[in-house]
Amino acid sequence: IKKINKSIHFFTLVLTITTLLRWLLQGHEATYLDGDLPAIAAMVMPFALLGAWFATRNLHRIGYALIFLLLVGLIGYAQNRAAGVALAIGFLFILGHLNRKFIAITVAGFVFALAIFILPINNYFARYSVIWNPEASHPTANLDRSTIKERLELWESGVEMARDYPVFGIGPGNYANLIPIYRIGKDNLVAHNSLLSLAAETGFFSLTAYLLAFILV
Repeated sequence: IKKINKSIHFFTLVLTITTLLRWLLQGHEATYLDGDLPAIAAMVMPFALLGAWFATRNLHRIGYALIFLLLVGLIGYAQNRAAGVALAIGFLFILGHLNRKFIAITVAGFVFALAIFILPINNYFARYSVIWNPEASHPTANLDRSTIKERLELWESGVEMARDYPVFGIGPGNYANLIPIYRIGKDNLVAHNSLLSLAAETGFFSLTAYLLAFILV
């Protein structure tokens, strides 16, 4: 058991500390709107919780808690929406498997309140405001507005491809090749949606099998 605990601590520290070191070396400005680093942060966060769970000393638990908070801070600074959604889904999954849900909600509320106090949360949520506020004028409003418009067009194209080729799809990896036919001026772009991409490229039967694999697991 001691060997297992040491292995867990070692891998947890390597994964989490490496991620935080990259944030430190990359700097705040380069981290802003970065998609890779906050995604990695969302992936390694469960290991920080795992390390805290297996820790036998309070000092170690405090250390893992600080690492967890720093990873939350990384996602907040990057303002990556996908990582934020991943964080929320991860919390809901953990909540569903805990007996003491009130404690988990209390801790999560404390972390969220701390994040609001320390991080530029208003700027984070401002990125969503372009969805309902056409006059939004925050620093990345134009970028966010154009990104949302482009994503919707790419998703619509994916639906159209899947309708045109419902059985076998257009072929694996062909979305980027055929998107100019469905949307003029959209060259070599991906669907930005795994499910739509799968439906378009391999058909609805493959999409169903893909979803069943997750459901069964």
